[in-house]
Amino acid sequence: REETEVLSDQGCEHGCCAQSASDKNILAGRDDGVFIYTYDGGSCAPAGYKAFEGRKTSLISFTRYLLVAGVNDQDGSDVCNVYDLEHQFVAASNAFVGGVRRVFYEWDSVVVLTKDHRVFRLKERGTAEKIEKLITRNQFEVAADIAKSGGYERQKVSEIYRRFGDHQYEKGEYDSAMTQYLETIGHGVEPSYVIQRFLDAGGSDRIDNLVRYLQRLHELEEANADHTTLLLNCYTQMGKLDQLDGFIRQEGLHYDVETAITVCRQAGFYQQGLFLAKRHKRHSAWLKIQLDQDRGTAQATPSADAPDAVPLPGGDRTEDCRAALEYIRELPTFEEAKGAMMQYGRLLLVELPEETTEFLIQLCTGYTPPCA
Repeated sequence: REETEVLSDQGCEHGCCAQSASDKNILAGRDDGVFIYTYDGGSCAPAGYKAFEGRKTSLISFTRYLLVAGVNDQDGSDVCNVYDLEHQFVAASNAFVGGVRRVFYEWDSVVVLTKDHRVFRLKERGTAEKIEKLITRNQFEVAADIAKSGGYERQKVSEIYRRFGDHQYEKGEYDSAMTQYLETIGHGVEPSYVIQRFLDAGGSDRIDNLVRYLQRLHELEEANADHTTLLLNCYTQMGKLDQLDGFIRQEGLHYDVETAITVCRQAGFYQQGLFLAKRHKRHSAWLKIQLDQDRGTAQATPSADAPDAVPLPGGDRTEDCRAALEYIRELPTFEEAKGAMMQYGRLLLVELPEETTEFLIQLCTGYTPPCA
């Protein structure tokens, strides 16, 4: 004999039960919501509910939508609400003053037969029209989700995020605005548009969010030399040495190294400039920072976790020269060592006559680079 299973003691009104078109779950509509039941081929089980309150007279499931026909408690009119279950929003709401006799889905449309013998056809809007309607309601996130699921190219989705960002920016919600602008990187919205907005804004939100955007540009390899300059200037002007260190020491990050070295040097962050020059084998830049006589006293102190053993330049001239001479000794080729000594040999001889003379003799008598 067939076995029966009670899913709920409450049940639902006639016509208020439907099978989901998307996942085949059972939907039961009651006044306090729409309850969902799953069936795995062997048994049924409750699987949550949707808080669609109000007296219900009919349920229809089609594509990704659920139509709930019911009664408006305020004026007693019959109303049909269409819910987009995938994107979680009310797709349509239509009142029928004459009352609803029957609702069914046919011809790719919802058909409503009213008690006064009229027939209405509810047809789904096109994706573009639907998205624009959502944007006018400031439902940008839903609009973006629909654009993605509708196969829109990434540049068009990016434009939705740009408009969302503009909306939040005008409200003064700068953190939220930047979150949306980050979604546009590399997809049609010029970085200069976003950067200029946050250069024009005031307060600490401006600089913090500008740093967020510039960092993301570099992570996505969309940054140019001007972006690198601006980001490093933000770090230096704010005195955020830890963030500066973290940026230049990050593995796999692409940026204009020459620009980064120049900015660090000009801002007085010599330890960071030395690190970059050494890591990227910009030997001339390393020596220039270490031996620049016009530098004066160093403006910045090295971070606690800086791995460089070289003393911070600007403190002791003799030690600056000793570190530079040692660096030249370690250069990988004779030509590089020769070039460095031709440029800085006179200065080194003044500060370290014996050590420099000894190295010059080595350089002129069958010199072999240390890593050869």
